[in-house]
Amino acid sequence: MKLHSIQFLRALAALLVVYCHSLDLQVKYAVSHQQGFHFLQDFGAIGVDIFFVISGFIISFIGHDINGRRNTYQFLKKRFIRINPYYYLVSIVAFGFLLQREHGAFSFKAILKTLTILPIEPGSQIWWPILTIGWTLSFEWFFYMLFAVLIYKRIQHKEFYLTAMLIALVGLGQLMPSNQVIINFITHPIILEFGVGALMGWVLRNKKISSNLAAASLVTSLVCFVLLITFGYGRVSEMDEVLSGRVTFARLFYFGIPSILLVFGCVFLETNAKLKGLWGNRQMLLLGDASYSIYLVHTIVFSALGLVYDNIGMAGAADLIVMVQMVLATGIGVICHIAVEKKIVPVFTSLADNVELIFRKNYTYLKA
Repeated sequence: MKLHSIQFLRALAALLVVYCHSLDLQVKYAVSHQQGFHFLQDFGAIGVDIFFVISGFIISFIGHDINGRRNTYQFLKKRFIRINPYYYLVSIVAFGFLLQREHGAFSFKAILKTLTILPIEPGSQIWWPILTIGWTLSFEWFFYMLFAVLIYKRIQHKEFYLTAMLIALVGLGQLMPSNQVIINFITHPIILEFGVGALMGWVLRNKKISSNLAAASLVTSLVCFVLLITFGYGRVSEMDEVLSGRVTFARLFYFGIPSILLVFGCVFLETNAKLKGLWGNRQMLLLGDASYSIYLVHTIVFSALGLVYDNIGMAGAADLIVMVQMVLATGIGVICHIAVEKKIVPVFTSLADNVELIFRKNYTYLKA
């Protein structure tokens, strides 16, 4: 069962992030009406929270009935192949721009954080990888690892155990605050968005949700969006504020709750056969398929445009340029998805299978 509403939401989440960063780029070189429209400028950061809820839902959807050591390995292998190789490739390109813009300066720690994805260093530093947007993948991988434990232990009703684990970690972080980056990371309230998404997957399989309730959830989320743009949301959109722990539950409240309501409304409207034309929109389905590529590659496009603006300035109407930048970055993201990302996955799948075959011939613990 493929839910087109999930692809629609992935496209929307990616476009929100691209729009946010397009405005950030424009602000450095010109003044637009959009940047001064209430609190619109950084609102697109909510796309990250939508992605987190979607991730929890998808993993629950595909992994609720798989168990055992072998399936644990397969689960982690597929997640690694889906995320890491392409992320590393884009990070290499980003590293080239870093050398260019920072006049050769770079941090070995940034390279280490990029390779590991998960923050591993001691202390209280923020874990900026080379591709700064990669901080979100840290939370994604932490969630996958927790879910993998449940697969390995053959836990039934994984969504409930997972949510209990996440709540316990967040509670532990509140009871025993720490200045260690690892502790702050694994106890950050934002991880609850994955748990709610996973519970949503359980609801989809086991309960009937009325279209009226789904519609009310969607409308409420859209009202929340309008209120956030109109009245503001503090500094919850800023990455350094989120990762430093200065805004924790505030991010969950302002961005997490509307994202949960949005995903819930869209998914259960589709399961009730409502708004079929919206979920089946070909352009949005394509953008949904390419959302990971768009999410990663748009930062490279904006870095390249920044180099251009540094030399010749930004010419033209700033409001129009925001849209042009967005279309350009999205288009290049789609092209890279088709030309690169879709080819990387089968290549690394085949490579992993060959490596696994070699190990199986030599190490008995992989034969089980």
